[in-house]
Amino acid sequence: MVDTPLAAGLRENMNLKKTTRGPAARNMALVTAVAGVCGGVGLTATPAWAVVAFPGADGFGANSTGGRGGDVYHVTTLVDDVTVVGSLRYGLQAKQIPAAGRTVVFDVGGTIKLGASLDIKDASKITIAGQTAPGPGITLTGNLVQITGTKVAPAGTTNIVMRYLAVRNVSTTGADSIGVSGSSGGTANISDIIIDHCTASWGQDENLSVTNSANNVTVSNSFVTEGLQSGHQYGSLIRTRRPVSNVSYIGNLFANTASRNVRPGSYTGFTQNLDFRNNVVYNYNNRAGYTGGDGSAVENVNMNFVGNYVIAGPVTSTNGLGSGFTPATVAFTADNSGDGVNFGVYAAGNKIDSNGAGQTSSNQLTGTNGVNTVRDGVDTGYGMFAEINTSAAYVPLEDAMKRASAFAFPASSTVDADTAYAQAVASGGTTPWARNATDARIVGNVKTSTGSVLVGTPPAAEFADIQNQAQVSRPAGFDSDNDGMSNVFELTHGLNPAVADNNVVVTAAESAPLAGYTFVEMYLNQLTLQASYAGGANGNWNDLLSWNGAAPVLQDSTAAFGAQAGAATVTLGANEHVGVLSFDSAAGYTLANAPASAAGSITLDVLSHNSGGFASVVTASGSHTIAVPVTLASNTHVITQPGTTLSLTGGLTTAGHTLTKQGAGTLRTTPSAYNNLLNDTGGVDLQGGRLVLDYTAAATPVAQVKSILTSGYAGHFAAGQIRSTALAAGLTLGYGDDGAGGVTIMVTLPGDADLNGQVDFNDFLVLQNHFGETATRFDQANFNYDGVTDFNDFLALQNNFGQSITGVPVTFTAQQVAAFTALAQSIGVPEPTSLAAIGSGVVVLLRRRRID
Repeated sequence: MVDTPLAAGLRENMNLKKTTRGPAARNMALVTAVAGVCGGVGLTATPAWAVVAFPGADGFGANSTGGRGGDVYHVTTLVDDVTVVGSLRYGLQAKQIPAAGRTVVFDVGGTIKLGASLDIKDASKITIAGQTAPGPGITLTGNLVQITGTKVAPAGTTNIVMRYLAVRNVSTTGADSIGVSGSSGGTANISDIIIDHCTASWGQDENLSVTNSANNVTVSNSFVTEGLQSGHQYGSLIRTRRPVSNVSYIGNLFANTASRNVRPGSYTGFTQNLDFRNNVVYNYNNRAGYTGGDGSAVENVNMNFVGNYVIAGPVTSTNGLGSGFTPATVAFTADNSGDGVNFGVYAAGNKIDSNGAGQTSSNQLTGTNGVNTVRDGVDTGYGMFAEINTSAAYVPLEDAMKRASAFAFPASSTVDADTAYAQAVASGGTTPWARNATDARIVGNVKTSTGSVLVGTPPAAEFADIQNQAQVSRPAGFDSDNDGMSNVFELTHGLNPAVADNNVVVTAAESAPLAGYTFVEMYLNQLTLQASYAGGANGNWNDLLSWNGAAPVLQDSTAAFGAQAGAATVTLGANEHVGVLSFDSAAGYTLANAPASAAGSITLDVLSHNSGGFASVVTASGSHTIAVPVTLASNTHVITQPGTTLSLTGGLTTAGHTLTKQGAGTLRTTPSAYNNLLNDTGGVDLQGGRLVLDYTAAATPVAQVKSILTSGYAGHFAAGQIRSTALAAGLTLGYGDDGAGGVTIMVTLPGDADLNGQVDFNDFLVLQNHFGETATRFDQANFNYDGVTDFNDFLALQNNFGQSITGVPVTFTAQQVAAFTALAQSIGVPEPTSLAAIGSGVVVLLRRRRID
């Protein structure tokens, strides 16, 4: 990445999550209002907030406010000690939470080793923002994290938002990794909870459960994987002890677990409502998911089961269950063999992929049973549901349990099962843009039909890496005003990094889709809009599986294109909105339209407070081409590092916005791009490196292009065309032929006629060749643009002779010094009085003198 303050921030804030769901929603507003609870069986109403918990929040817990409007608490240590200010445990104590709420951000990344369960208890209005952690993010291990409490309404544990944490229990027998519970009597008020993009694994009971007093809870976009307790390697228990409990599981990945993916239920007289939507269940052993069979109570369960993808894997049993069923063909089972279950289900749009069941490592290698890497699941409707009757026999689900229409749960956005699979694999779990080895292995298992159910202990090497992870800390000055937002974010979004403005609310004029959120919430959201390209040598931007992280298609998204073995072409089929494009591959990327398509384009757009923000395009290595049209919806900075080139060949619409060129590398444009740059009121602010106007394919004569550049010159190029607002003392803008069909304009020293960044003997030869002639161009040694190469231009060259824009002096031979001295004497300049030897060469240090 780029070694500048901006780049340092981009490096910390890089890659992306799409918060609307599915292709049809790609250019819709980010914020989707939860429709509220209407009618239905035993539902309780939830309050309607102006905005949901975060852009894209969904389900029963979507209206959680989290810590919106409260203070910001910085986690500055990985020590797990309730007495240490800066520890996570200290900051989550109920007595520490202000009445207005709290947002927890992380100035450190690494592993927190829990000495006891970490309880969020009898406290409200809390956002835990794991996406703010640097480096590897935050992993908690050694015990469980639970949202719990004892108090009844209107107190209790309410409005909790927990995002982008990995919790891997490992060691505490009989405990989940993440739990939402409350008192076993069901009287506590545990409500309005959302757990999003977390990883819960290596639990010793289930991995992520919602039980007892919990109500209005959403678990979304999370990984629930690999329980460890022998015979109990389960996913999620969802079982209420309150009159009615409303829970949503949306967009999660369950993998390498024996069963309970999921297990909803209730106790006598209570009702569990479950919206199970767009989840992926992979490589279960016996029953993928089920309800009932407890033998201690009649259970009441209402479930919408919509758009899910259930995939048999190597450990999925192929044993017959009766009535033609095998575990590989059953997505969910109603177990009436105990005291019975009052079960109703609405099923629609689900798929089950059964042909990978029972594979072993040996027959995968030999191909005996094939490797189930093709997602060819089918929708068997209620045929993927089974019932265990009172005789303990498997039979088809009875008609009385099948619902013709969905339960009237809160409106939730839904995609088809194939898209749900792609989204879970590409962008689920914690930090999907940079997954750790364990989550990456799980994703690999799903893609390649591999993996197993663990017993007792996690993989030793993976656990050791997590346990031994060194603390990673933010650099000094990362967040000067301690308002929870990085200085870089504030600068690029028009905020003041010296003023704590975290609770200022975004207006509709600034961003209609994001209006109503505070600026710290927008920062937290921007951190999640990260994706790194994973599409191989040639891929499709619009394919979800082309990204680690969700496809970057929204305002403030970041698309990172990392190192590849060879050149890569990424095709676009739609107009994609991004805030940051980053290229870091010596092999080079081309962003192009798909064959026979002209639909692809890029809009560079960031949330901009008082119009002070800017989008960014960064090249850290290599040469890259954007061959699709680009529109600036925000001011934009192009940062090209030394030796790198960004070419805009697909056209550029600036729409009154300024393109600021920074860095020592090159920005190359064709007429479709530079005609707008030269004529629009925004223009180009050239602060570093080269801007090349490639006229090889232009109908405009070369002379006219150069005339446009020099017209109106008065110390800088005319405002509205090309200018520089950041010229250091002694620098200027120069231009000339680049020798490859283009006009080069760059920030350089007067005297640098050949535009190579230094004033040397070759520049002296140019001046000697044109001295006394009519000349209009910098590369004809007319450094002051007065129409002639003359004595004043020689003085400019003399003043900078031997210097470079990098600060590294230029060395000369004795013959070059003699030739320079001879020319100086021939035009009446006294012989230089100071020659100094530095290193192995002779550096001419010419002091500018008064001429008699």
